[in-house]
Amino acid sequence: MINQHKAVMLCRFIESLFILLVALLAGSMGSLAAPGGNGVDDLRGQWEFTVIGLNSQPLDLTVFLNDLGPDPNNRENFYVAAGCLQTAGSNATAPLSMQAIDQGNGQYALTMLSTVVPASQGQPFVVRFAGTAITYNRGVNNDEASGTVSASFANGNWGATHHDRRRTDCPAVEIPPLSMRGDVGALIQYQGYYQGHEQPVVIKTGYEVQTDIPAALARVKLPDGTTRDIQPLTDFLITPEFHEKFVFQTPFDKMDAGYPVVNGVYQFTLLDAFGREIAGATARDSWTACTVPPPGHITLSLGVNGVLVNWDAVNPSGPDQFGMYSIQLRKKYGDNSILYSGGFIPQATAPAHLIPYAFEPGAKGTPSGYDFGVSLDKLPSGATFEVEADAYTIAAGNTGWECHTNDLAERVEFIKNNDGSIIIP
Repeated sequence: MINQHKAVMLCRFIESLFILLVALLAGSMGSLAAPGGNGVDDLRGQWEFTVIGLNSQPLDLTVFLNDLGPDPNNRENFYVAAGCLQTAGSNATAPLSMQAIDQGNGQYALTMLSTVVPASQGQPFVVRFAGTAITYNRGVNNDEASGTVSASFANGNWGATHHDRRRTDCPAVEIPPLSMRGDVGALIQYQGYYQGHEQPVVIKTGYEVQTDIPAALARVKLPDGTTRDIQPLTDFLITPEFHEKFVFQTPFDKMDAGYPVVNGVYQFTLLDAFGREIAGATARDSWTACTVPPPGHITLSLGVNGVLVNWDAVNPSGPDQFGMYSIQLRKKYGDNSILYSGGFIPQATAPAHLIPYAFEPGAKGTPSGYDFGVSLDKLPSGATFEVEADAYTIAAGNTGWECHTNDLAERVEFIKNNDGSIIIP
């Protein structure tokens, strides 16, 4: 009798465990699909891509969408994903970032960023996929996706099929062939340097990361152990502009006050859409000094092709080595945003640069450097614009710019009338 009682109790105990297990499984399955549909479950796993148009031959890629979840910014029916992309031929992998919008009935609008590492030691290049995925029921073999793909040198089309929904562990980033540069530098601004006011009025520390590794955020660890988050300069996922590198940069109002720590080590990492460090995506930099004065005696002259900017050449007096000049143009009384930049003007060339009436962004400038932003003919009429010249230096053993100087009192102005004509006061 006792044995029979124990047997009944044991059966009830096993039954209770079974019910509990079923409930737990049901809860976990439900959490995969919430909120806003079944996007996490629908899209997860391995997808086989074929790309046409970027090269002379079709390019085969394998995409692993491993971790998916609701958008951190709480946009309705938005999902974000982190994973990796593998290039056929080289078998090299690179991190991948994705946004997806649930359009209902198993259909999703996709935008993905990653980096292709070609075979035969070819140069890696960033790719941006945009398109639509259509998923059916719980199967995967009939799920399909297609759309357009962009690289800095060409555009093409892609199609993909869903292989399975398994999660794959992506390997750590390898540098090289991928690249990442972390940079700490000083911004020094003067107000009348050439009128005897040689003490800076602004001294700030800024941080920048340039990389071909897609990431949601960059982070720098300072010599004292504290950290700063560095936001992307452009939201590459949702804007049509395309660039070869992802740039993360500290805006002026978020820079740290004062100079960087001399010879201190600054450690940079990249974070995915869920705020996790991307394994292997690290860089470091240190800082030495800033000894270059700002460009001065800036003048403007009007020509048939645009406005020519001239300034006096400058040279550093200490261990930092001179690098480049740049020209910045802003709307006076505006929001201080840069509308045009003449960049990468070498020291060895004449200290001059033409702001052209028309150009393609990234085109070679006159007499040297490159043109970025808005051309003269596209600037708003009936407004006054300010032009400044900046100097940048580098230092042996460090990365990026060591120092960035300008003189606020040296800014010069021109006016674009309502009829589009240019007046230099």
